[in-house]
Amino acid sequence: TSFYRYFKREMGMSPIEYILNEKIKYAKKLLSNPNMQINEVSYASGFEDCNYFIRIFKKYEGVTPKQYQLMNYNS
Repeated sequence: TSFYRYFKREMGMSPIEYILNEKIKYAKKLLSNPNMQINEVSYASGFEDCNYFIRIFKKYEGVTPKQYQLMNYNS
């Protein structure tokens, strides 16, 4: 509990949120490759459940991983 409180105070987010942020950040790098499948990105980013990855990605980024990949590729 003290680690959790200290981490949250220093980082402004819980350890779980921090880890999810890092996973999403890595997934965004992988999604810049238009040939990568969403399930490959999901597993490579540390998510065991592709549907969970898609939900979390959309919650953090406002678009699905596929939409993000298409927007990133077309711009």
